[in-house]
Amino acid sequence: MRTTIACERKSKVKCIHDGTSPCQGCEKAKLTETCVLQGPFANRPPGESLVKSKRKPTPLAGTGEERRRKIPRFESSTVSEFFSSVPTGLINEAVSILRLKFPEYGFIQPPSLEPKHDQPDIEKLRLLAILAVASRYMPNQSLEQSEQYAAFVRQDLLLHVASPPRLSIIQAFLVLALYEWGEGVGYRAWMFAGVAIRMAQCLVATRAEAFVSEAKDNAEDLRPSESENRTLWTCFVIDKLLSCGRQRPAMMHIDDISTHLPIAEREFAFDVESPQHVTFRELLDDPILSRSHGTIEYQYSIIVRGINIWAKIHSYIVNGGRRQQGQMDLDQYPWVPGSFWYNLEKELFRWRDEQEDRLKYPRAPVGAHAHFRHGEIFAYINLLYFLSVIFIRREWIPFLPAAGTGPSGPQDAPHFKTQAPDGWWDNNNQLMFDASVQITHLMRDLKRDNASLITPFSGLCVYTSAIMHLYLDAFPLMNLSNSQSAQEYARQNIETLEEFRGMWKISEGWCSVIEIAKSMYQRIKSDHSSFTGKTREDFLQLETAFNIMGPSKNNGTPTSTTISTESTPQCNNPVTPNVVPPTRNTMVSYSGTQPYNNAWDGVNGNQPYSGIPSATFDLLQNIDSDSWRVWSFWDDPNLVPFDNSPIDFVAEPLLDGLRR
Repeated sequence: MRTTIACERKSKVKCIHDGTSPCQGCEKAKLTETCVLQGPFANRPPGESLVKSKRKPTPLAGTGEERRRKIPRFESSTVSEFFSSVPTGLINEAVSILRLKFPEYGFIQPPSLEPKHDQPDIEKLRLLAILAVASRYMPNQSLEQSEQYAAFVRQDLLLHVASPPRLSIIQAFLVLALYEWGEGVGYRAWMFAGVAIRMAQCLVATRAEAFVSEAKDNAEDLRPSESENRTLWTCFVIDKLLSCGRQRPAMMHIDDISTHLPIAEREFAFDVESPQHVTFRELLDDPILSRSHGTIEYQYSIIVRGINIWAKIHSYIVNGGRRQQGQMDLDQYPWVPGSFWYNLEKELFRWRDEQEDRLKYPRAPVGAHAHFRHGEIFAYINLLYFLSVIFIRREWIPFLPAAGTGPSGPQDAPHFKTQAPDGWWDNNNQLMFDASVQITHLMRDLKRDNASLITPFSGLCVYTSAIMHLYLDAFPLMNLSNSQSAQEYARQNIETLEEFRGMWKISEGWCSVIEIAKSMYQRIKSDHSSFTGKTREDFLQLETAFNIMGPSKNNGTPTSTTISTESTPQCNNPVTPNVVPPTRNTMVSYSGTQPYNNAWDGVNGNQPYSGIPSATFDLLQNIDSDSWRVWSFWDDPNLVPFDNSPIDFVAEPLLDGLRR
């Protein structure tokens, strides 16, 4: 076949091929791995740049309207053309920023990511994906430019969904998933991460088959590179961060990964073969070996192991926690050695204990690590620990404590049949609230030492800390009145989230729920008697009332309400944020700016909607229609809208790519 579609080598205008790569020329030149068919170049006047470098930047803390500005399409532009319009220095800076600000992306190796104009298009797309994320942190780049890069990458990368697995494609999808996560588009993030994971698993399987079929003297050549190894672990980390164990189950499990854990950072940076490859199981079985891998040199290995523990804790909570079958049996109480919860916390504490003291905040200061440009990774490890402590301990506090009571267990069923050991509740609350304080202090110190960490994960930590401080301000006795600064800490958390709003849309959801929490806790403080005896179960029934009031307009099944991103709520705004509740009959999105006071029409009359307990409607007299959201996101706080909105792409180029 002769066609105007040419391969990326472009050694000739015409390529001879059967519609798929490699073409005959690349096959003869033994370049089959890098042959990618590419359509004809669009005509463009010489010297015209696709990205205007002199454009006036949009302020990072732009309004919601600025963020939703229409982004131009680039159907007529090739990857090479678009890439050539971006300064090389900008891409190098982007790679460095991603490595510093996103420690969860451990495959970043600057020497292997140097921009080259003769490299395959997919490698250019990978760099543009990195630029889409990292440009948010560049003072001379605007949010609009970041969205332009992402739109271009998304459009072209989707053509590779069914391509044979390559490291550059996998990494590009992973970075694009990060971008969508930050923008609060949970469906895209989950889907793009899923594509990367399946490709990575296929790559591992292909290599394993080759290892079996090849002679033993070639075994060394078939060992995966450290970049491949770290890319697989990045898939694992992102899978755990984007999954919640309920609606979004994880695709990867630690026991299914046979490759070794990430090697030391310097060995990876200089591409030096490590003298020792250690698997997860080997590290788990050898405490001495584990401690030797608890230094800053093994930072990514520490993160991988910590994320695995966090995922277990998160899944335990969102799947029901103590309400799961058998979890409140006498031998499963949290203070009983050998219980599931006891072992889970023991695993968390062991992970923490195996880290060297120089990695533990506040014992080690942020400034010392920031001096060596380790501030962000140091913060990430500590934030991961503090967040895990809050989640695993928060399961054992009441959602609405009785007036005048100190630390105690949950008031809603299932109830304990025996008393907790002396001091257990006090210690539980102290550990949890101290972790909230440490998150606040850590974020403050990062900003002071010019190592700010404004990312989706750190935002989740700040949001969680804010909710806990608002809770403690409303119920100070829950920490024996040892947190007189709870209100001030909450203010600092909210101030930090305001900075996040200028970078990532996901924070708008956090701000919405915080405003609801502030309003609700203020109401409880002023009139606690109206909430006496109410438990989490009342809020679950209220959530059920929302979910069964009618079929979804999209697919006919009940769905949970989602936070609207049509407005840009401010964490410090006293006005009730724009939250979208479903109506009884249609669940059509409500987009007004005032509280939806009519959400209960038709269900407060003489004939309540079948199946909803009357206690739920009594509760509605005391709280507004949004307050239940605080408890819903108490358990699953990612606040990533997760609907089946279509992924934005140009259909015809995708179909053309599949036809080829």
